[in-house]
Amino acid sequence: MQDRTSIDKVKFTSSDKVFTVGPRVMIEIEEIKSNIVAFTEETLRTERSGKTIGILRKKSKTAFNQMCEDGDEVPEVGDVVGFVRYAGFEIKIGDVFYRVVNDEDICIIERKGDENE
Repeated sequence: MQDRTSIDKVKFTSSDKVFTVGPRVMIEIEEIKSNIVAFTEETLRTERSGKTIGILRKKSKTAFNQMCEDGDEVPEVGDVVGFVRYAGFEIKIGDVFYRVVNDEDICIIERKGDENE
């Protein structure tokens, strides 16, 4: 059996090489920053886990296949999405934080299109 300490040292280095599997999506979560207040890592982690809005960055080939009927809106990469609080789990790739959630945890979509429309 593999030693758990070696697994904890594994780091994702490029989002181009990370893919979701099954009915899951990867959502970019904005990091909380302040020039006035210093946050502990635990506070930042708690704040990120409570976020419910982010940008859809990756989705698997099977995401939304089971739950969307013909005519339903299906989130596309680049859309701003709202999802269930505390859904999924967090990963960090480079300096960017993502939440990997089930497709069914997405409950609202804002299309990002031409601002002149």
